[in-house]
Amino acid sequence: TPVVAPTNAPVVAPTNAPVVAPTNAPVVAPTTPAPVAAPISSRDQEIQAKCDVSAIDRSAALTLIASTVSPLADLNDPSSSRYQALDWITNVDPALLCPTPSNRIAQRYRAAQLYFHMGGEEWTKCGRNSVTCVRNDDDKSLRDPLPWLTMDNECLWFGLRCIDVPPPPPAIDSNDTVLAVDNTVTPDDHYEWDVIELPANNLVGEWPAELFTMSNLRALAMDGNGRISGSIPTTISNLRQLEFLDVDSNALTGTLPDELWENTNLLVLDLNDNQFTGTVSGELANLRQLNVLQLEFNQFTGTIPTAALFVLERLVALTINDNEFTGSVEEICAVVDERQVDFEIYLTYFHVDCNSDPQKVECSCCLCFPQ
Repeated sequence: TPVVAPTNAPVVAPTNAPVVAPTNAPVVAPTTPAPVAAPISSRDQEIQAKCDVSAIDRSAALTLIASTVSPLADLNDPSSSRYQALDWITNVDPALLCPTPSNRIAQRYRAAQLYFHMGGEEWTKCGRNSVTCVRNDDDKSLRDPLPWLTMDNECLWFGLRCIDVPPPPPAIDSNDTVLAVDNTVTPDDHYEWDVIELPANNLVGEWPAELFTMSNLRALAMDGNGRISGSIPTTISNLRQLEFLDVDSNALTGTLPDELWENTNLLVLDLNDNQFTGTVSGELANLRQLNVLQLEFNQFTGTIPTAALFVLERLVALTINDNEFTGSVEEICAVVDERQVDFEIYLTYFHVDCNSDPQKVECSCCLCFPQ
């Protein structure tokens, strides 16, 4: 049977009909989404609500205030304690202080800068990560201290005191009657800072220059830290209210500046166990109210300023042993008994190097060193 032969019918040929030509109608272009405003943080919202300024405007105002205390260049240097303090007050401090009054900001900035400048993160007591704080004394008129860099008023931070801060509740009068007074101390309240008392707390490094712009400071006690270095600056004379300077047992060096003797309200000058050098000026006589002068265990040289010491009739403690002083204090010995009639504790402690070989200091009324 024959197979079916292929036919000669042509296959369907492609047509010449044109494909659909592109039109000139414009294609709808994709739309660009409208910019979305960045979300405002809850902190920024709180700043706006409390201070009636934006967070950006507040930041600029705080920087301007800090620049009246510290050099602007350092406020822009992330490695500096000044930058760290300003950054903390601006972006971290839960107190959210408003830019006015400016002295309120300036004081809190100084406190934060002291903390960062002198190694606050490594302090043995009451750094910002401390759980509890213990006061240095048993004075019940003072509030219990709080760690540094909390939202609380800095006048309540450990080692700081301010003028006219209300006593801790309850307030009582001399008849033990509870007084109806407001004992609240808020972060926004401003009290002038007048006492810094941070002994044996692992403070380290040199003092910040800002410390010596605190004209109301009455007491500066940083004794026993061991690693406070540098020298006493000439700007010490800015502290005209200073009554108590206790910085013994550190690593301070250099000579005592002449400006130190301008602090005529000083009652206590405690500089022992450092590495001070040079002589002690006769301008010491300006400190007529001085009760305590402790200079032992330094590297002082020269003649004891006996004439200056003679006029300090309220001295209770004069300890200048273990130095390289020379001379005689017999002029003072001659009036000890007479002065103790009116001031019983005059020169209760009088220590000099009168037991050395050869004898460096002549004194018949002293406790002689070395013993």
